[in-house]
Parts: sequence; C-alpha cells; structure tokens
Amino acid sequence: MKKGFVFIETLIVLVVLTVSIVSLYGMYIKISTDINIRRYYDNINDLYKVDVVRDYISEETKESTTNLITITPNNCTSYMKTGCRAVLETLNIENVYINNADVSVILASSSIPLKNSLREYMKTIQRNSTTRFIIVSFKYNGRNYYASLRI
Repeated sequence: MKKGFVFIETLIVLVVLTVSIVSLYGMYIKISTDINIRRYYDNINDLYKVDVVRDYISEETKESTTNLITITPNNCTSYMKTGCRAVLETLNIENVYINNADVSVILASSSIPLKNSLREYMKTIQRNSTTRFIIVSFKYNGRNYYASLRI
C-alpha cells in the first residue's frame, strides 16, 4: 500500500513541475519577442528622424486618399519638399510609407507589395480607421528598423 502512495505522489509532483516549466517557457518566449520588438521598432533616434521626415512631406501628400503611398529617395520629389533625397540618404532611410487606410486593410491587400518585416511591424501599430501614420523603414548593418508617427 505504501509503494502505491509513493508512486502517485511522484506522478503528482512530476505533473506540477511539468506545468510550471511549460508556463515559464511560455513567458520566456513572450519576453524575448517583446525584446526583439523594442530592439528593431520605434527606437528613440528613429522617431526623431521620422519627425524630420514628417516635416518634409507636402500638404498634397498628407491630404491624399491613396491607401498606401510609398516614397523612396528616387521618387521623393513627387511627395516631399525640395532637398528630400539628401535628407533621406543622410538619415539612412530606405522607404517612407504613408497609410490613408486602416492598417488591417493594407495588410489584407495582396496587391500591395510589402516586405515581411514591414508587415510584422504594421501588426504592432494601433489599428484605427481614423488614424493615419507615416511609417519609415531604416536599414542599418543589413537589418531593417521601423518607426512611425501619426500624421
């Protein structure tokens, strides 16, 4: 009788330990994901750069109704004030995106070509149909960084 009790007690301890380890592993995964998000998204230096870029965007571009405007150093004169190419290259800006639709609409559209890393960043942005953002893609050391501000 005593051996059966020890066996059941051992099983209960193993179950409790297993549940504890699984819950700790789940918390570790969430924390490491949050750290990666903070590392590559919305760094304070990048937010200041986005603010500079936001000042260069023309009023016509801000009032546009296109779902997503993609601005590169090559086509920036169509959407921004003069001298934009030098500003974008100096700040290591790869692309500037202006959304005029809900972020979830842009993510759901298969006709808009977006990098996977940009799609992941856009999932972290507050989704609200009335909020418009300027999203800036930076490239440092072969890695994509993103920052955004409201227009």
